[in-house]
Amino acid sequence: MRLREWLEEVEGRATLDPHEPAAARDRLEAAAADLAGSLQEIGGVPWPLSVTNSVVADLHRCEGLAVARAGADEPKRHDGPDWRRLAGEALGAYVAHVLVEGPVAEAADDLASMWRAAGEWDRVDRLEAYLSAADPAAAPRRAELDTLARAALAFDVDRGWVPRVELPIGTTVGGALALRGRVDVVLGGPGTGRPAVLVEVKSGGPHPEHHAQLRHYVLLAALRHGEMPAAAGVWYPDDSLVDVHVPGAAESSAERVAAMARRLAAFWEGAPPTLRAGAHCRWCPVADTCAAAADPGDDGEPVRPPAGEGP
Repeated sequence: MRLREWLEEVEGRATLDPHEPAAARDRLEAAAADLAGSLQEIGGVPWPLSVTNSVVADLHRCEGLAVARAGADEPKRHDGPDWRRLAGEALGAYVAHVLVEGPVAEAADDLASMWRAAGEWDRVDRLEAYLSAADPAAAPRRAELDTLARAALAFDVDRGWVPRVELPIGTTVGGALALRGRVDVVLGGPGTGRPAVLVEVKSGGPHPEHHAQLRHYVLLAALRHGEMPAAAGVWYPDDSLVDVHVPGAAESSAERVAAMARRLAAFWEGAPPTLRAGAHCRWCPVADTCAAAADPGDDGEPVRPPAGEGP
């Protein structure tokens, strides 16, 4: 489904369960109380604990990854610059420009100007390096930016939706868990006369983790506003939009966070993290010394490294 068609359909949807946000908050309040109770005798715990979707996702990918990244001074994500990552950042910038300012005229030049204006000098440097005339791949990269800028025109929507981009959202529950997130695009919502709609912009292909991330944001929006968003979707540059099922998303995401809280308490009490090899090993700070990561062809079953190795 295309974005504009989807928004037209969303306005006609039935009201969602008004009790789900309260049920999700109750579940998280209980989890926060259990966590605080488990750690009450441990000094140095930085209350409230800051919890993002990345933290929860890391824990579900590999508990060793979550523990290692939590203790790293500078979490490792990639081995150096990567064009695919930069293209994704460019798409986000183009979407924001279309929503706030209007169409992009010159994809590469306007992108550099946007990032300079925002003080994103590292991104500017990376962009200039990738588009250097000395690089034979510069021309196709410029063509890709042109394609992404045109794709972003799908977000030229009715301004009555009051679009907001990169919107921070979150709340603190039980004084112990500070849930934080940043939604790519928010349309409508309280005070706008339109239903609340969350959209995540992704430059790659569809992936289940995109849905988990958006359902986490549905939880945050429900907790923040006391009511469920009307809809949530993941948008891709071919102007296809995957409608993420919202009913039940707040409660299921709350249980996902509660499970994370239980494991955090277990770690502080001395339980070893369960290790799972996978693509995430590429950005794990301790991958070089972790026995589970030594065999990336692992069948996915939990692996515990020998004593003294791994996180």
